[in-house]
Amino acid sequence: MQKTFKHVAIVGAGLVGCGWAVVFALSGAEVKIYDENADARTGVLGRV
Repeated sequence: MQKTFKHVAIVGAGLVGCGWAVVFALSGAEVKIYDENADARTGVLGRV
């Protein structure tokens, strides 16, 4: 059985977190990325 996610939260805006964000976004999910590091948060749109 396949499950479809409509909303996904990613903890960590590094390479792996951004990679998973792209995978879920391309599948149609709304993705929110969380990271406590301010530099990681501001640069996430450039990596995704």
